[in-house]
Amino acid sequence: MEDTKATPVMFDHCLLVYEKMAAEAIVDEDGDLMYEGHTTKLFQTLGLPAPYYSSIMPHLKAMGCVEHVRRGGGNAFSIWRMVTPPTEDSFQSMVTLKRPKRDKFAQLEQQLKDLRDRISALETNDNLRTSSTLSSL
Repeated sequence: MEDTKATPVMFDHCLLVYEKMAAEAIVDEDGDLMYEGHTTKLFQTLGLPAPYYSSIMPHLKAMGCVEHVRRGGGNAFSIWRMVTPPTEDSFQSMVTLKRPKRDKFAQLEQQLKDLRDRISALETNDNLRTSSTLSSL
């Protein structure tokens, strides 16, 4: 029996987008592989929902797979340098780096503790001022 591990769906989407961009890219005068086109339309061609753009493209950039050279819009094409195909390792490294160090509950607990400490310090400071003002009378 073969031991295969399923890849995360987001990685599969990143790979699909990268491969399509690379297939349509041209080599420029510097020898770089460059994709020029409407990336939003590319997503439509691949059958990916438009909102996926805001997850997939930043993932590809964070993994070092693509570099955004020029922003498109309207009739103007975006230009992307195709650096390296995504790998499962680069995806896992990127996800690990983006993962918060602590969960939300722990962050809220720390914020609550910090606020309690500040309130205590303020109350102590206020009591000192009040008692020194009263003793000077």
